[in-house]
Amino acid sequence: MKNIMKLVALVLALALLPVSAFAAEFNAPGEYPICKETVKLTVGIPDNIRIEDYETNVMTKKLEEYGNFDLDFVIYDSTDYTTKINLMMMAGGSELPDVILFDVFAGTKLTDNQLYSWAQTGSIIPLTQYYNDPSISYWLHEAVERTGVDLSRRRNLRYSHLQSVLRQ
Repeated sequence: MKNIMKLVALVLALALLPVSAFAAEFNAPGEYPICKETVKLTVGIPDNIRIEDYETNVMTKKLEEYGNFDLDFVIYDSTDYTTKINLMMMAGGSELPDVILFDVFAGTKLTDNQLYSWAQTGSIIPLTQYYNDPSISYWLHEAVERTGVDLSRRRNLRYSHLQSVLRQ
């Protein structure tokens, strides 16, 4: 179950990347692959002893095939992952990977203060408008219809006060 949640988080992160995040042309909604041309993305992730090799992982291969992505994983030591990401973010973000994943099971998580400061500086943006645009998030909406599970609607009460800030 934990690996499925990580996969869903990665799919959400990749599928909701704003069009401006990379110059990509998309195929028609519902058509594979998602991108017409191969899109190279770096994914920052904490090390995980349960994953033998992210590059050859079955789920990585599926994401690359269905999305037409070339995923390059930057694996950080999980003991200081959050600190490294936070330092890169506060230094302007030029060294950051395109996608940053946190794994609460590996002990990597953001504090409310970190998330809030990133939002206030514009380092992170709300993705609601992209989620609500069916031409961009077709596959997410299709998965919700097929499974009946909408992870975007799950609320973590700890961050509920930040959600209103991020929507502004």
